[in-house]
Amino acid sequence: MYVASTRAAFWLGCSGFWWGEGGSSRLGPSPFLTEVRSSGVAQTSVWAPAPAPDAENPLLATVDTAAWPGTPAGRHYQASARPP
Repeated sequence: MYVASTRAAFWLGCSGFWWGEGGSSRLGPSPFLTEVRSSGVAQTSVWAPAPAPDAENPLLATVDTAAWPGTPAGRHYQASARPP
């Protein structure tokens, strides 16, 4: 934390998350993020409220799928196509 906070020229952005990619239990803010918030020198623009105790991990609610390899019907086919 010392190096990050003393080397920032004018702005230091910090972020966190409640859920990880795996597991069903919420993680909560990290000790580092909590310390930055409670230091008195940081301005908090948004602090997300804790999820309900019975909330489910939204990252596990839906699974993203994609066609692979890219097909001509796909949105980003040109980006993944081999040059002629």
